[in-house]
Amino acid sequence: MDINSNKYTFAYAVILVVVVAVLLSVAATLLQPKQTENVRIEKMQNILKAATTGKDIEISQDNATELYQKYIVKELAVDTLGNIISNYDVKKGAFLTKEQIRAFDLDPKQALDNIKNKKEPMFSIFVYEDEEEQRYVLPVRGTGLWGSIWGNIALDQNLDFIQGVTFDHAGETPGLGANITLPQFTSQFIGKQVVDDKNQLLNFLVIKGGIQKLPEQDRKHAVDALSGATITSNGVQYMLNDFFHYYKNWILNQQVQD
Repeated sequence: MDINSNKYTFAYAVILVVVVAVLLSVAATLLQPKQTENVRIEKMQNILKAATTGKDIEISQDNATELYQKYIVKELAVDTLGNIISNYDVKKGAFLTKEQIRAFDLDPKQALDNIKNKKEPMFSIFVYEDEEEQRYVLPVRGTGLWGSIWGNIALDQNLDFIQGVTFDHAGETPGLGANITLPQFTSQFIGKQVVDDKNQLLNFLVIKGGIQKLPEQDRKHAVDALSGATITSNGVQYMLNDFFHYYKNWILNQQVQD
């Protein structure tokens, strides 16, 4: 075949594309286990960071698995009625219920899709325990300005107040909506009230212009919105209220039991 012909050029291009595609496919296959493990570890880190807010515990990729197994004692999968569908004892590595679904493997996005498709969703609850107290970590997910936002909310052992928060995002604007990840924003949530004195779930508020404009009673379940990021701030408010609604029956069931 004449190397200067169009046929040669076309054949060469096709072979090159095929070779590159094969190499990329092989690379993706080889890297998949590592990528999956990184996602798993990052999830553990975020759960632990919410749960250990205010505690002198350093969490890294290297020690996330060890600390998770040390401090997260149970994984609960619950439905919107507040029923515990599955209870996994992390320390024993065993299920305490007939249904064997690890809450760690549940995805809040899938729960939202199930709700949209009128299917019964399940939600994760992670039980943290140390020498001093228990905390309950609730994963949440919503929508910001440019895409998904998500996080973990740690409640105190009586499920009355927020003890820790982590947020993340898919593509919010740097310096604006992306600031939901910063301590300047997340630290505001610490100590905010979730359930009132009458055992009623409160509606959370993220207020543009600051919570000073609110009556003092309402400030107990409100934080300042991000400056210049109204839509992302609203997204955080909707996300929290939506998921607190989904967790409502489980939270109130525990309140009654206590």
